[in-house]
Amino acid sequence: MLLRLLVETSDGHVLIRASGELDVSNSASLTQAGEDAMADGYQTLLVDFSGITFMDSSGLSALVALHRHAAARGSYVAVVALGASTRRIIDLMGLDETLNLHPSVEEALRGR
Repeated sequence: MLLRLLVETSDGHVLIRASGELDVSNSASLTQAGEDAMADGYQTLLVDFSGITFMDSSGLSALVALHRHAAARGSYVAVVALGASTRRIIDLMGLDETLNLHPSVEEALRGR
């Protein structure tokens, strides 16, 4: 299944709803969408992973790149609604200590 990104803006933040498979063939599109949102002046970026069915190491790299890009700009990135398999990969790589992970968009906005 291809990666699909739906970008929504609301109340000063951007929500990217990702669905499908996030892999080497398309992870750059996630990074680009997030960087574009921050370049447009949004300080809060939320990435909804509830629709992600598969993620490889390039998907992890995209999340880390967004996190670093946001930190350099004084912005905030959170990953929300991780499925069990995606969360397991993040935990195994120790990125649960680096990335801002939340169960829902509402939680992420409160945690900001």
